[in-house]
Amino acid sequence: MKNLTNHSKIRIMERGIKCNDIITMIALVKTIYRTGIKFYYCREKDIPPELRNENDFQKLIGMTVLMSHNGTIITAYRNMSKKAIRKIKKKNKRRKY
Repeated sequence: MKNLTNHSKIRIMERGIKCNDIITMIALVKTIYRTGIKFYYCREKDIPPELRNENDFQKLIGMTVLMSHNGTIITAYRNMSKKAIRKIKKKNKRRKY
């Protein structure tokens, strides 16, 4: 598992996200680079069709992981909104400072 910040350890436990889920999700989805960090967002179409009906993969849909440039996980959460990926993509590509 990648390094976790104290914040991410607390939030992941509070939100009931397993470390194995994060590892699996990062392997499945494309990376979106915004505001100097990496966003990993899992959509239903990111999961291979033969695995979509399995419960282990269903809970990955809507999960977002934020990772710093050095591989440290900043936080992870679930956002089931259809507009979630749009909000991530609208963020600035680089920090303003």
